[in-house]
Amino acid sequence: RQRQMCIRDSLLLEGLLNHTPEGHPDRSNIEFALDKMKEIASNINNSKSLSEQGNKAMTIHRKITGFPHGHKILKPGRKLINETKITFISSKQISEYHVYLWNDAI
Repeated sequence: RQRQMCIRDSLLLEGLLNHTPEGHPDRSNIEFALDKMKEIASNINNSKSLSEQGNKAMTIHRKITGFPHGHKILKPGRKLINETKITFISSKQISEYHVYLWNDAI
């Protein structure tokens, strides 16, 4: 909801700025308000991204079994970069593994 309000308000300010002539006493205030609104929208997007990363990390943490004692999946600043499945095929069996690439570990 906050993100939608920022987008709406930014569009309103852009429209107002487009119809405010150069040299108008309010133009600099409108530009300032538009810059601040874009900054707020960026902060909301960053917060949302961090929250989604945290949720994803918690989901992975719950799935993993057999993790070596003393090692932690969840660490401050750790970000998931990519994940994939790897299938090993031998003459005896097929094994499938999930591999997670973090910014500081595989």
